[in-house]
Amino acid sequence: NLNDLENIHTCWIGDQKVPLPDLRTEDDDVRKGYQQWIHGLVSEYGIDGLRLDTVIQVETGFWAGFQQAAGVYMIGEANAEGAKYVCDYQDYMPGVMNYGQYFPLVNAFKSTSGSISSLANTINSVKAECTDMSLVGSFSENHDQPRFASLNGDMALARNIITYTMLADGIPIIYEGQEQHYNALGGSNDPYNREAIWFSGYNTDAELYKLVTNLNKIRKQAISDDGSYLSYNAWPTYTGDHVLGMRKGKMTFVTNNLGSSSSDTTVTIGNTGFSGGAQVTDLISCKTMKANDDGSISVTISNGQSMAFYPSDSTGGLCGSGSNSGDDNSSDDSDDNSSSDDSGNNSSSDNSGDSSPSYVVGPPISFTTFRTRTAPAPTKRAYGTTTTIYATATAWQHRNKQRSETGFIKKIRAPAAQVTPSSNIMADNAPQPTPIVFRA
Repeated sequence: NLNDLENIHTCWIGDQKVPLPDLRTEDDDVRKGYQQWIHGLVSEYGIDGLRLDTVIQVETGFWAGFQQAAGVYMIGEANAEGAKYVCDYQDYMPGVMNYGQYFPLVNAFKSTSGSISSLANTINSVKAECTDMSLVGSFSENHDQPRFASLNGDMALARNIITYTMLADGIPIIYEGQEQHYNALGGSNDPYNREAIWFSGYNTDAELYKLVTNLNKIRKQAISDDGSYLSYNAWPTYTGDHVLGMRKGKMTFVTNNLGSSSSDTTVTIGNTGFSGGAQVTDLISCKTMKANDDGSISVTISNGQSMAFYPSDSTGGLCGSGSNSGDDNSSDDSDDNSSSDDSGNNSSSDNSGDSSPSYVVGPPISFTTFRTRTAPAPTKRAYGTTTTIYATATAWQHRNKQRSETGFIKKIRAPAAQVTPSSNIMADNAPQPTPIVFRA
């Protein structure tokens, strides 16, 4: 009962399958023990970030000392609905999983009748409540929630929710298997949604894997090109029945729930920040177009595909010379080639951020698979191009359902260019059939 704080702070949680005892974290001796442990763990293994489970179930007074002892970025899982309830935990740790947005996000994209307007309203509510949007965890799948593909198998919808997850505010988190379109065969929730990644054969040709790879590059380029990108709070610039336009820094990205079988739909999105007549590139399709005289863009959505527009002269070579696909989408208000439209409104309010983030944040990382350390000073750590990798894992070994805690695995040092998504990191004490795979 989330309305009874004493109950959730002092009572056991879980069930008969997985009982979770409550420790007396109110006691000074218990707190001191935890603080000594986490300080030693972080120091010994060079851990850059901690993902904390079930932070709601621990009294809030515990976290300040724990955070200080750890001395690194922490992100807490406050598994609850409501922006204020979730965002309040930024008073106790730098980051929170964006559960305040999760449910409206999934509801918007899991069906062609999902509510885009509800999602847009939630985006604004979360921004109003969270103290630093650059440090929240942007996610659309995790081990506690249904696989998105189990709710709807339409690949266009999956592409759109991943596009939003990767390009929205905060640190994008892709749950292992999401990039393989796992659908939790046998059931949508735990334990069916915790499939082993090696069942996919580590397929780097999977459609969503390649999409995540591309979106990761797009995000890195935006961070590199625009010094305010991370601290700029994304805001809805277009809200239609099926289409959501978002501006974040110099980027305008467009997502929708039209579905892969939809007719072409044309919308005009304003408040882009683009100059009138400027050439812009959709970094997902690499098609270029010109902005209207007022800087708005008129885009035609085919087969429900998502888009991410950026000034063509600032793409960092992501799409070759920047115009290799020609002016496929002419930004002409007289364009009437679509067979349907999307009733929507252009927002006129700019809600950009005005403060620099406390941490340098790069590509998404899997907190359950590996830790990276790249920054020379412990007070400023970066997630991104890696030179040293520390892996952790809990492996099911020998396929005999005997759970083995392999703990911290061997350390690998290599230039970032030599560490590929298919590089195997083997546990020193694990049997050979159990690979731990570095995932970019």
